[in-house]
Amino acid sequence: ELERRVDLENPKLQVTMQRAGRAAPEAGPARTATALLAGNTAYFQRRATRALYHTEEMHCLVLELALSLLLPAGGPLLDRHHTPMFPLEKHRPNVPLLLRAHLNHPANAQVLPLLAARTAAADPALHRLLKLLARRLFDPSRYANRDPNIRFRGAYGTVYKALLPSEPFHLAVKVIDLPKGLHDASTLADLFAEVTIMETLRKQPRACRLYDFGIDAAHCYIATAWYLDSLKAWRVSLPPDALASSLPLLLTVGAQLAAALCDLHDAGVVHHDLKCDNVLRVPQ
Repeated sequence: ELERRVDLENPKLQVTMQRAGRAAPEAGPARTATALLAGNTAYFQRRATRALYHTEEMHCLVLELALSLLLPAGGPLLDRHHTPMFPLEKHRPNVPLLLRAHLNHPANAQVLPLLAARTAAADPALHRLLKLLARRLFDPSRYANRDPNIRFRGAYGTVYKALLPSEPFHLAVKVIDLPKGLHDASTLADLFAEVTIMETLRKQPRACRLYDFGIDAAHCYIATAWYLDSLKAWRVSLPPDALASSLPLLLTVGAQLAAALCDLHDAGVVHHDLKCDNVLRVPQ
């Protein structure tokens, strides 16, 4: 048994142990199914002893409290004390990952309609947070019709051009990987900030328009309006003598950009990555 468990292709020193007198574990699908059944049985036995699950109302109230504690009083963003990027390094539980696992467990599906209704009625920020944690509140198949030839990769995700069957226009769908384990960087605070800013600026004509957002098992989706191109691409397309021949136009564009920045500052938003690539043009 020990010889079978050693990787003969690996030149590094390997340590493998087996308890004396203990039979080797059964392998194959039968063992996997048995282990899953035993795990589920133990889970539901423990679940039956927790007061949290005795009533749907109690379960919903505790979850609503847990979500509320992530939102600081009077602040629009998440509390960084409870949502640091690497919580285990600060000897804190990874609350976002644990909440996401709990909310998406099949046994907790029945509480989501009540929780979604209560958060939507109580506070838009609370409901926004729930949408970034519960995948049953979002349908990613709506954005499956993507143009395979148009996509842009960034540091934090990939943007695709998508067409909704029910709408006569294109959307930009940003797809971001979600953390897979306790030791991965927590992205909930940054995603919440991005969505919150776009929702806050929804009525601003110069701000990127947000249409939808949510998660599936592995990704976060942020759907926005699709724009013609960037300010950089437009500037590069101009003739070499544009500074002399198109000076009034360039000054007008610069004035519009300054006005957009004033709108951001009036809303309390600081743009940390301002560049021509991030200034987008509306199709004419």
